[in-house]
Amino acid sequence: MADKLLLGRLVEKGIMTNDDAVRMADYKPSRSGKRSFNSAQVSRLTSGMATMPKPIDVDVRNGLRKLRARSRHEAQNNDYVKRFLSLLKTNVIGSKGIVKQSNIKDPDGKKDKLANDAVNLGWKDWGKKGVCDVTGRLSWIMVQQLYLETCARDGEVLIRKVRNWTKNKFRFALQFLDVELLDVDLNTDLRNGHKIQMGVELDEWRRPVAYYLLTTKQTDYDYSFTGRKYQRIPADEIIHEYLPEWVWQTRGIPWVASCLMRLNMLDGYEESELVASRAGSATFANYERIEGESPAPDLSGSLEKDAEGEFLQDFEPGTIGISPEGYKLNLLDPQHPNAVYKDFVKTSLRGATSGMGLGVSYNSLSNDLEGVNFNSLRKGALDEQDAYMLLQEWVVESLCENVASEWLNLSLLSQALTVNNKPLDFKREEKYQATNWQPRRWQWVDPLKMMNAHEKGLLNKISSPQEVIRERGRDPEDVLDEIQSWHEMLKERNLTHNEPAPDAGSSFTEDEEDDDISDANKNS
Repeated sequence: MADKLLLGRLVEKGIMTNDDAVRMADYKPSRSGKRSFNSAQVSRLTSGMATMPKPIDVDVRNGLRKLRARSRHEAQNNDYVKRFLSLLKTNVIGSKGIVKQSNIKDPDGKKDKLANDAVNLGWKDWGKKGVCDVTGRLSWIMVQQLYLETCARDGEVLIRKVRNWTKNKFRFALQFLDVELLDVDLNTDLRNGHKIQMGVELDEWRRPVAYYLLTTKQTDYDYSFTGRKYQRIPADEIIHEYLPEWVWQTRGIPWVASCLMRLNMLDGYEESELVASRAGSATFANYERIEGESPAPDLSGSLEKDAEGEFLQDFEPGTIGISPEGYKLNLLDPQHPNAVYKDFVKTSLRGATSGMGLGVSYNSLSNDLEGVNFNSLRKGALDEQDAYMLLQEWVVESLCENVASEWLNLSLLSQALTVNNKPLDFKREEKYQATNWQPRRWQWVDPLKMMNAHEKGLLNKISSPQEVIRERGRDPEDVLDEIQSWHEMLKERNLTHNEPAPDAGSSFTEDEEDDDISDANKNS
């Protein structure tokens, strides 16, 4: 209860009315201890939960190197992590990579075919293996694959843009750097409005200004940096990318960080079950000495001892062995693999898959299609593809556009792009930057129904041929060029091309509609 003497003095001085003083004197605070949020209560049930928020960089700084080391270990040894990385490369990048298609237009809106052809041909030449990276081992498609896999495994990727590269005519190449060179322990205030946070120099707006890379000889096989010497590289020469998940996040974390412990425990459990099952299948019985009896070794037949004193006996199907005198035979039933092994692995792997996120489903990760029907397969495929398209857009923005813009600038300066043996005008660089990026797309589970849907969309003017072609992962310009080339080849050979006669009305017949309805009823 409130101090009545103090309340009386406040009333005397006119600071508080008598009624207010009476109400405060009678006020009793609640002893229930309950808060407005159940999860905010402090009790023995919530003692393990965090109670004080902190910037994400604090946790990243303390745990990044351990997370990266464990993520790399699992990527080397865990089948599911290897499958996860493989699915990312296959579905986000694909066999043809994210394709660049120039979209250069004249002021009247018509495409500048000569300029488009020159830029596309130059980009294709630069993207060949041995040209686009300083080691000579990578092609542009391999660069995209390594970029995505490194970011997923290490949490971030570090690439240096090498300008004035003398080993190709474009004067430009890429150099992949190990992100461990970006020292997570380098943190200092430069006292000019800038600060270095985990090796990254940031201005007052937290915009990267430079990167401090640890220097080491190329022949070193470890991360031992004597004296900790750094090389400062301006930010415009570095591609440092990661998927940002938090506000004020300076460094990236491995994409499998939240499920690493679960995957490691599951890997250990599977190994234990495998060893126990193998041991159980190899050893099904043992001899036990009978207490109080003096065993006499029987040297007849196959009941002999080896040099170490172990009994030797051959077992064949359908035979019954004889125990040596003074011993009894105990049959072993190891009960492995455990009866709940399958369900336990499934449950654990589903949780790990949820932690990975990024579009990969349990069925794809585990190659398990048990209990999957058409509807669930379709739903899972659509969810995966939507997530993969998000990653494709991120790769385009973070890597493709950055590299292509730099490549075009240096290619124009070096006069590597020509039309009729004349270099493209550097002053028109902004015009030549116009580009469309075409990531890979996926065939539908039932291609016939998808084609019928496209036909109805075109007929009802709710989609365009260009949209349909892009959904199939092709560029409309390429498709038209191929069709034109096909007709020209037919004409050269005096052959005719018979167009297929369309069905009356729409190719989506009533019978097919009835089949779809019956299929839906069966699935429901």
